[in-house]
Amino acid sequence: MADRTLDGLRACITSLNTIVGPAVDKSGDTLAREQVALMAKYLDFLVDRLDYAEDRSRFELGAYADMADEIATCLSGGSVSDAELDERRGLARTLLSGGAGKGRLESASGDLQASISRVVRALGEQDHPLRTQVDRIVIRHSNAVVSLQRAWFAPQAWEAAGVTVPDIDEVLGTGRKA
Repeated sequence: MADRTLDGLRACITSLNTIVGPAVDKSGDTLAREQVALMAKYLDFLVDRLDYAEDRSRFELGAYADMADEIATCLSGGSVSDAELDERRGLARTLLSGGAGKGRLESASGDLQASISRVVRALGEQDHPLRTQVDRIVIRHSNAVVSLQRAWFAPQAWEAAGVTVPDIDEVLGTGRKA
């Protein structure tokens, strides 16, 4: 059976804009009117980004796996290791090389981010000599995630006028144009 997700989302948008919205307008409830408009805009955003959702999850996990790999290398240079970080970055690499779905990629990404945060906090609490190096690694690798977030949310026009926003296809390396 064909996937009709986009058709369903578009039907919801049409319903919100042509049936629900006008009915709410007549009620005079300004908060409800605002919420209907926000729902329609967000669903429209999802329609625009749905084809990129799994690519986004894969990219994000890859960015955090790269960060974790470099942190692990830095830690091992200082004769320090973290078994949880090593386990989670290994799982990330396995999922990235296989055909893991969006949900599994996102779960692994969240777990890996938590491990990275824990390591960074522990180094800070101990005032460990590797803290500055690890902080720099995190900042450097965060640029990829920030670029992804800016490109992902570009259709919502959060950036100031005249600011160049990264193209989602360029960031994700999909080779297609939206």
